Amino acid sequence: TAIPSTQPGIGLTVLVENADLRQALTPALGGAPGDGRLDLNAQMQGQGRSWLALVSSISGEMTARLSNLRLSPLDLAGFGAALEELSSIEALPALTEETLFNGETQANDLDLAFAASAGVMRVAGKEMELEGGKAVADIVYDLPRLGADAALSVSLNEPDGAPDFIIAATSRDGSVDVQTDMLDLQNFAARRVLQRSLDEAGAVVPQELRDLMDLPGQPADGPAVVPLQRPEAGN
Repeated sequence: TAIPSTQPGIGLTVLVENADLRQALTPALGGAPGDGRLDLNAQMQGQGRSWLALVSSISGEMTARLSNLRLSPLDLAGFGAALEELSSIEALPALTEETLFNGETQANDLDLAFAASAGVMRVAGKEMELEGGKAVADIVYDLPRLGADAALSVSLNEPDGAPDFIIAATSRDGSVDVQTDMLDLQNFAARRVLQRSLDEAGAVVPQELRDLMDLPGQPADGPAVVPLQRPEAGN
């Protein structure tokens, strides 16, 4: 009777207390979401005859607390205030680059509970309170590939009714790439700019056209619709 072979294994305990967040994450990820303090406790185990097999089998749990958190570069409050005053949709790309991704945003202390399986650690749907808005975070860290993906679904406090937008960061090979998905927000901003232009011009737009353009209804105290006079026949 053949005796089943056993795989070499490892048990790992990691404890980090009150570490500098940027200094702790940058060597592994090529960057950090901002500044603050990090407390981390991980209990993991894996087995395999090679390093890749070992890390690919890692399972366990990890908890992390991020305190005094300041996300940067990110100015959510400044971006919302500037969007409130936006007068040209062509200015939105510059507003994103020069205002949104500049400065820093205060965040509430964040407690994260990662579940690790097959070398991948993830946490999903973590709500965050931010200066100037809110966000829901999804984070994945892939140990075998030494890569991470994080996405924030961001809600602005202003302008009122602004749709959520996405900020996504990918860490690969020691560098971080940041992308945004703002299509809904761009459409919202375009409608606001158009509405402001119509209001300033005193223009009256029929309700059917407002519905087609997804504009709010004509204010009750707005200007009355005056039909154009048709020229008489023969003139």
